[in-house]
Amino acid sequence: KREVNKKVLKVPEIEVKILEATRNEPWGPHGTIMGDIAQGLRNYNDYQMIMTVLCKRLNDSSGRNWRHVYKALTVSEFSVANGADRVIDELQEHTYQIQSLCDFQYMSGIR
Repeated sequence: KREVNKKVLKVPEIEVKILEATRNEPWGPHGTIMGDIAQGLRNYNDYQMIMTVLCKRLNDSSGRNWRHVYKALTVSEFSVANGADRVIDELQEHTYQIQSLCDFQYMSGIR
């Protein structure tokens, strides 16, 4: 259903990739997709879209969606190393958001 919606709504390819890289699945983002995202960060329009999704995912601190946060941090780290230099500046502007994750806790179904 999700894939059909993306095609019907004509979601841009780079947005599909960043959403896929940070989705709530139990596996990490694939290296190929992260490479495409890093390349997209060199394009102004793609950059805006990628950073918007990353910041939204970093704010998704509800325990249920903890993978969004984890994967957004993973993609952010990869982007700092492999993307455009302005990624560093943007992430520095969101330092408060990232620092707030220091207190983030999630316990998987263990009672």
